[in-house]
Amino acid sequence: MSGQDGDKVVLVEVGKINKLVQMYPNYFGDVSLFVSNLKEICDGRKPVEYSLAKPQSVPLRPREPVNAGAIYGRYRKWFEKRS
Repeated sequence: MSGQDGDKVVLVEVGKINKLVQMYPNYFGDVSLFVSNLKEICDGRKPVEYSLAKPQSVPLRPREPVNAGAIYGRYRKWFEKRS
């Protein structure tokens, strides 16, 4: 944390870590939104609040039965006895 390697260190105070995760659900991946909101707060302005849409759930495909012959069929030519 010397600051010489180009990393930026920010101290954020929240009551619970869940609040931080709710505000920035991908705070490990997208820090640009975090930094821009932090600049707004430091300048005395209100930060932009975003809300995420609930992801849609997709029904699972029905399972297909496994055809063991298809798995071992391509090796059958190696094991067949030739007359």
